Amino acid sequence: MTDLIIQHHVHDFAAWKEVFDGDQLNRERHGSTGHTLLRSEADPNNVVVIVHFPSRSEAESFVSDPALKAAMQQAGVEGKPSTMFDEEVEVVTYGVPVG
Repeated sequence: MTDLIIQHHVHDFAAWKEVFDGDQLNRERHGSTGHTLLRSEADPNNVVVIVHFPSRSEAESFVSDPALKAAMQQAGVEGKPSTMFDEEVEVVTYGVPVG
């Protein structure tokens, strides 16, 4: 599994979130299986999006789609986003009884 991690600052989180939610079909068309959203407690307009893909090629296809850039502009992304691709190595949940 490959995670695409995008960090950016947005003008208004609520407006950004509405556009992000409306772009789900585009993420799915590129193979995304889901996402995780994080935002800074100190600056709620500083957003980290982790989009999950089965493979790096699917994640790269999504990043190179002009529709992503258009959606980011429409959503009020400020400045150039930071992106990186990470391979999931391990997921552990604490506090869950075993057995």
